[in-house]
Amino acid sequence: PYEIFLVSNFLEYPSEKVKSIKIGEDSDYGTNLRKISEQIPTDWFIYWFEDTPFSKLLNTIRIDKLISEAIHKNAGSCLLVPTYPVVYKKNKDAYLGEIHKNVKYRAAIGASLYNKATFNKLILEGKTAWEHDKNREPNEWSDNFLALNSSIKEPFFPYSHGVVKGKWCYPF
Repeated sequence: PYEIFLVSNFLEYPSEKVKSIKIGEDSDYGTNLRKISEQIPTDWFIYWFEDTPFSKLLNTIRIDKLISEAIHKNAGSCLLVPTYPVVYKKNKDAYLGEIHKNVKYRAAIGASLYNKATFNKLILEGKTAWEHDKNREPNEWSDNFLALNSSIKEPFFPYSHGVVKGKWCYPF
C-alpha cells in the first residue's frame, strides 16, 4: 500500500509499482543522499537498504500505526529496527520513545522513517557514511529522534542480512 522508490545510478526498474530514482555517476555518500532526497516527492519516507531484504510478510496495519505515532510525535526520524540506539519505556505497550541528545548514533542515517526536512539537514555533502554517523551537530537541533521501545518482541520489519563480510548470503 506504499509508494516504492528504488535508487540506482542509471537503471530503470521495469515495474509500474516501483518508481526509479536515478542519481547518475556515483559520488560520495552525502552527495548521493542529496541526489536521492531531491527526487523523493513526499514529506515522509522510509529509507531502507538493498542488502536487508524482508524475511517475512509485513503487517501493514501495524506498520501504519507505528508511522502514525511517529508523525503524531513530530519525529524528525524514527529508527525502525531493534538496533542501537533503542529506548527503554516503562509502558510496555508504547511503540516509541525519544533518543536523548548525546546518545551515540542518535542521528545516524539508517533504516528509519524520515521527515524530509530533517533528513535534508542530516546530509553532509562530500562526507562518508561514517562521518554522517559521527556527526554531533544534530544534538543541537530541536528535531525529535525516535526509536523503538526495547520491549517490542515482534519486529515491524523482519529482515535478513543479505551481505555479510562483503559476500551475498543465500538463502536469505
